[in-house]
Amino acid sequence: MAIQWTDVKLDRSVPAGEFKPLWALVLEAVPDWKRLRLEADGEWTFLLDGTYAYSCGPDGAAGLSPASAVPILRNCPPGCLLGRFGGSSAEIGAATAQGGETGTTGGDGETETAPASTGSVAFPIGRDCLYKVPEGVFGPLFIGFNLVSRPVTIEKLTLTVKGANL
Repeated sequence: MAIQWTDVKLDRSVPAGEFKPLWALVLEAVPDWKRLRLEADGEWTFLLDGTYAYSCGPDGAAGLSPASAVPILRNCPPGCLLGRFGGSSAEIGAATAQGGETGTTGGDGETETAPASTGSVAFPIGRDCLYKVPEGVFGPLFIGFNLVSRPVTIEKLTLTVKGANL
């Protein structure tokens, strides 16, 4: 069975340069899709301890776990690309704020998440993500990086989003 994906035009892009917010809004509302396919490419650099620079792409800096790399989602590498539905651009994220992990991979290979107390849902995007949209979620869609420390310097970032109802 071929899945019929619909391209989504993002409302905003994230330009190269210094990225200071925790989250950037890229889509104001998500149509009533049951699945999203997100594909990302790019490279960015982040500082730890104010001196050590690490470069990575959407999948993050695998194997890096210094104490100063406070993640938003603990089950993902520092620096990986994250998505989040709802909440605000200032919310740190459910994993850090509540001490739990929000993102898990279900038996079907799709990312499943539990909402934070604000109703927001954070999830890892990485390079490729097939995401089952939780019931009742309509947006907005934010993206960020799996680090609380800032800034992150973006060399290049492209994000493609497609939706399907299956």
